[in-house]
Amino acid sequence: MTHHTDIEPVVDPNSRSDISRRTLLGAGALIGGAGLISLGQPGHAHALPAADGAALLAPTIDGLTYVTLDAFAFDVAGVSPAAYRLYQQTTGMQPQPAPGEIHAPLPIPIGSVVKQINVGFLGQPIVAITRRQLTGGYTDLTTLTTLTAGGGVKTQTLAVDGELTHGASYAVRAFCSAGASVLGMTIGYIPPAQAFIPYSGTEARVLDTRTGVRFDAGEERVVDLSGRIIATARAAVVNVTAVGVGGRGFLSVYRDGIAFPGTSSVNYTAPGQTVANGVITAVSAGRIKVRAGDTSTHVLVDVIGSLL
Repeated sequence: MTHHTDIEPVVDPNSRSDISRRTLLGAGALIGGAGLISLGQPGHAHALPAADGAALLAPTIDGLTYVTLDAFAFDVAGVSPAAYRLYQQTTGMQPQPAPGEIHAPLPIPIGSVVKQINVGFLGQPIVAITRRQLTGGYTDLTTLTTLTAGGGVKTQTLAVDGELTHGASYAVRAFCSAGASVLGMTIGYIPPAQAFIPYSGTEARVLDTRTGVRFDAGEERVVDLSGRIIATARAAVVNVTAVGVGGRGFLSVYRDGIAFPGTSSVNYTAPGQTVANGVITAVSAGRIKVRAGDTSTHVLVDVIGSLL
């Protein structure tokens, strides 16, 4: 059961918000019965029946990153000069006068794909993520969805699928009739694909000692990859080949600027062998080191791509 005590409203002169300070709603009151909205395809949203009109938050999805929007993130959107946002701790944010809309910027990187919206609310807000083109005009990235009806504070999960693309900004909007409000949201998304960018040039080879001097045993050299990897890359993926080795030994590949870490990246066991291996290595200003251990050898280094 929730207990609260009203005290005198306070006006925020910066946001024109009326704030009635109340005791916080108990966490258990935020969770209701079972229910889930699915928005796998636009225009095909459906709600499963839920006891007392509430809906239960679905579990977080492994692999998604989550960002939280508190009720305070939302502000009014309206042409009336009298429009303001009304905040109360137990009911969250709502537009005044109602009906009206409240909006909150979506702080997610471009290239992300939004997969889940979790909402705490009262009444029946109508929720969507909006895409505003930088050249003007806007569209809804996700289907405009009416949340499940029922008394008291409810939570609901929306399954969505929307990619944030360049050339636009993004916001969450909620249309609220009288008595409807938003307490907060969490947004689950797949971050932009920044793990690996393959090399797309025509000449991947950055080192071939067969046209020069082979490595002596114990020798290390700096190899500059900066012309073939992304400038902001934290690591490089390379293919390293030992050619015509002098005997049993190894090659070690590691970032420039550090001492030999005692690791091996390519291993060979007999004279004359040619052995290759794919290597992931940190870089320093685009540079790495290659060290030959135990015996001399020619070395080839080819760039496969960048890790950001």
